[in-house]
Amino acid sequence: MNDRVTLFNRAAEAILGVPSQQALERLYHETLPLASDLQPGIDEVKQNHTVVSREVERVLPERGKVELGGN
Repeated sequence: MNDRVTLFNRAAEAILGVPSQQALERLYHETLPLASDLQPGIDEVKQNHTVVSREVERVLPERGKVELGGN
């Protein structure tokens, strides 16, 4: 896993305001504005080697309130 972003679609670009070329292959915690919200799920995957789902709700400065789901 190496903590790098390996997939970043157009919806992620629009919602997070981060171009895919800025995110791909970079460390997620240096690139993504929701990194601190994602950390517990990432830690769980690393520890248990399982797929987890997470829902994140946050207010982003340029977007307002966003609700994201991921696994």
